[in-house]
Amino acid sequence: MRNEETLDQFSPEQFFGKALVVDCRDLKEGQAITIDKINIDKAKLADFLLFNLG
Repeated sequence: MRNEETLDQFSPEQFFGKALVVDCRDLKEGQAITIDKINIDKAKLADFLLFNLG
């Protein structure tokens, strides 16, 4: 078993910031999320990328 941290082990303060939501609802199950789904200019301004899979 690997000794890795899980999300509940991080402080909530680490999850505050600007997020960009990437709409991936049109993808089929198992289909890759490719770079063309992401607005690079907006992503550069974000602290987090959130992927909306539906």
